[in-house]
Amino acid sequence: MAGRLINHGFPITKDEIREAQKRHRQGDDLEQLEEYFQRSRMSISDMLERYLPERLTIKEALTNPLDKLLLCENCNCFWYADQIDVHCPDCNWVCKTVAKVKPKKTRVSKLKVFGGTILTAEKAEARAIVACKSKKKAAAIIDISLAQFNQAWCESGDINELSIGTQSPGVIFIASSDDPTGFAPAN
Repeated sequence: MAGRLINHGFPITKDEIREAQKRHRQGDDLEQLEEYFQRSRMSISDMLERYLPERLTIKEALTNPLDKLLLCENCNCFWYADQIDVHCPDCNWVCKTVAKVKPKKTRVSKLKVFGGTILTAEKAEARAIVACKSKKKAAAIIDISLAQFNQAWCESGDINELSIGTQSPGVIFIASSDDPTGFAPAN
């Protein structure tokens, strides 16, 4: 019995495998793992190779039946359900069957960007945009009636205008005469 490691002969547990894999990913070599787990280097090497589950890319996950996959919602990784117990090998978080995972609700911005023409101080027409929640609010910001707004303004679909307008809701931006894509806040 002399010279044997403490855990010699005892069965290897899933928790031990997960911890060994975690420590190995963090940089522990076989000698350090042998000392920590009190198991031979050969046993440790077998644990790392034989039981190492295959982490899937999103592309790989989408080509598999959802009921065969587990998703860790903590680190957003996919695993084959038959390769791990319910815990993620990376973070030990409880994984869920992908088919049962409900998509997280995301808050959608209710801001809209409206664009139209406006008279500048020099009495010239220029493209203007404003971001707010409704046409009524936009008309009030521009200081025109809702009827006038409906005749000359509409919701913008231009990506440049959307990104500029949503950064500062309620501010009127006017396009410069030399560059119609370059907007500046109205004074």
